[in-house]
Amino acid sequence: MSYEEREISVYDGKPVECFHFWRGGTDWFLTSADREIVLPEIGTFEPEAMLAGGQELREEDDNGAVEIQLPRTSAIVAEYIPYLPTGKTWLRIYRAHRDDLTSPICVFFGSVASVAFRDGSIAHIQCASLLGSLGRRVPALAYTVQCNRPLYGPGCGVNAADFRTSIVVLSVSGSTVVSNGFAQRFEDGWFTAGWLERSDGDRRFIVHHAGNTVQLMSPFPDLAPGETVSAYAGCDLTRATCISRFENAANFLGFEWIPTRDPHRQRIS
Repeated sequence: MSYEEREISVYDGKPVECFHFWRGGTDWFLTSADREIVLPEIGTFEPEAMLAGGQELREEDDNGAVEIQLPRTSAIVAEYIPYLPTGKTWLRIYRAHRDDLTSPICVFFGSVASVAFRDGSIAHIQCASLLGSLGRRVPALAYTVQCNRPLYGPGCGVNAADFRTSIVVLSVSGSTVVSNGFAQRFEDGWFTAGWLERSDGDRRFIVHHAGNTVQLMSPFPDLAPGETVSAYAGCDLTRATCISRFENAANFLGFEWIPTRDPHRQRIS
């Protein structure tokens, strides 16, 4: 009996759903079934107390949205409690039947859009399909004083490795990191809007730098004194910083000579 025949059968269908989450180099294989499910060439899925809402099959761009409920203690959810994890969490949902696990069907491919804890111990994970994300409009360039190009990104042209500094952590208190390396040769604000990165690639955005101290947007869970991390210089996206810090004025894409007076509200002269 084929998958299609089992799927439409009133009595012969024994469906199971398997969920493959991954972020960076970490994978989670879970199933809502009551026992371990092995899908050949895909992985072994461990049973978990979870509930997945039905897929919304519509013609709009946001079709295929799925909500998954998991315990707050789940390893996938744990990293969303104190802060947003770096990198996107992807998801594939496979559907198969217990009598034939050799031909699973991928019924969903997308990523985690948000995680909410509305029921205290239950995490509600909203997942958006890849098709839905492709339907969103991409904003054009903004007519603004600041540069439109992200630092070290496409069009900027600055090599991040040239502005990377090895830092030995002196002390850590929540999202505050202290190191003498922040104050050596670097003026206040040098690392503001940059980031701190560990050897495994985990990184945190730096929101403030003064002297030997930086404030991170969210803390590292287990950063300890004595660890060596990499600190990357930041940029406030102004022409002055682009010239003085990066010598990159040729790639600056801002409009710093925008008139400060609104001609629709008052006379220019």
